[in-house]
Amino acid sequence: MTKFYDPLSMIKKSRFINLFNHYDEKMRQNVLIKIDDLIKESSYKDEKNYGHLCNIFSSMAFYYVLQKNGKTKEESLDIVKNAMYKFIVPQKIKMQKISSIPGFIKLMKWSFPLKIKRNNGAGWDIVYPECNKDEYAFNVRKCIYAQIFSLYHVKELGPVFCHVDDILYGNLPKISFEYTQTICRGGSVCDYIFRKKIWKLEG
Repeated sequence: MTKFYDPLSMIKKSRFINLFNHYDEKMRQNVLIKIDDLIKESSYKDEKNYGHLCNIFSSMAFYYVLQKNGKTKEESLDIVKNAMYKFIVPQKIKMQKISSIPGFIKLMKWSFPLKIKRNNGAGWDIVYPECNKDEYAFNVRKCIYAQIFSLYHVKELGPVFCHVDDILYGNLPKISFEYTQTICRGGSVCDYIFRKKIWKLEG
């Protein structure tokens, strides 16, 4: 299980591989060393959390190393978030197309729980409130992003990852993505709900 937790393998699987390739060898080695430290210290590393931890550890490593190399916290945060947001643009375009298919909500009700079960390991707690046929809701009651960023006193990274959901789901052509709070933004839960948009005729 833990053999997959190799710094270089993780950075290659993360949203930060393009940022990694942008820097020289010395910077890359410092990032990899920091990821290795985080791997050794973490109690969250299991097979299911691997994808999440690739992004969490990589973002933290860059955030630390950039500051160590003279960047301010604000500059480091901007570099990390802009690299991630640029990386997910193709995913956003794909989601725009997929969300337009008939039965998208029905597809989400079937596929999302399977995806969450497969990709969320130790530290997560997710429940599924009842909703009507044109809605899909899930509540995240425990989130490893919030837990790890809080543990390392880098809570400011949390909202950066929350905003990924806004980018991917916030402007879908036929589906509205709503929530009142997220844990990384100071809430007690992430209360996500997807709703089929109802178009009203004017006049």
